Amino acid sequence: WVVKERAMYDARYNACRGARGACGHYTQIVWRKTTRVGCATAICAGGRGTFAACAYDPPGNYAGVRPY
Repeated sequence: WVVKERAMYDARYNACRGARGACGHYTQIVWRKTTRVGCATAICAGGRGTFAACAYDPPGNYAGVRPY
């Protein structure tokens, strides 16, 4: 999914192509000022899927600010 989101990011205009937020995960992952990342996963009830979440410190994705 990161590769797909990267393709949606237009660095020239510092904007996502397509739907709003279509590249927000990508820009957070590459945010230059983020220095720490914590991630966790959990298996859903019945083993029907996996939930993953990450927290970034300091967070990024500020409107009008380039990620790198």
